[in-house]
Amino acid sequence: MTSVILLSVFIVGIVYVLSGNHPASTPMLLYSYNISIQNIGVAEDVINASLGSTQHLNLTLTSMSSMQILIPAENLKLTAFNSTIDYSNNWDTSSWNTSVTQESVFNYSLSLSQLILQPNVSNSTIVTINLANNAPTGRYALEINLGDVKFLSAHGKHDQSYGSSVWLGMIVTPKAGQE
Repeated sequence: MTSVILLSVFIVGIVYVLSGNHPASTPMLLYSYNISIQNIGVAEDVINASLGSTQHLNLTLTSMSSMQILIPAENLKLTAFNSTIDYSNNWDTSSWNTSVTQESVFNYSLSLSQLILQPNVSNSTIVTINLANNAPTGRYALEINLGDVKFLSAHGKHDQSYGSSVWLGMIVTPKAGQE
């Protein structure tokens, strides 16, 4: 009797896997991103900035899908601050200050808040960051939050929507002559 039950469970499992009537556990990556930074810092994803300056970033998303999709560029968010200006690649923010308010450091704008990606094509938005004249100097961790993928054409029954974010570092120094 036990053998019959085990054989039945085994056969049902094979039928389930072969039928394809279940969602994938991890969504397929539908786009990739690239950031072009005007004042690149110590790494490709670190901005060098001085107080009172304006930074322009070009965020480019490239479709890796055969479907037309829309990705909302939701916001730019300050996640952590460290008053030490350290040019090393130690960006572990677990012990950094998270109480600095974004409004006291910068304001920002996005040239496009929604990026429509045609199949296998790129689209970009310009992120403009205006730093305050009196912001604390040091290192900042930022995230560009991207909303859930929206399918603009028919998609398969197993396609899953997901959101993501793009991490950035920013090193803020005094204006030249104010050091």
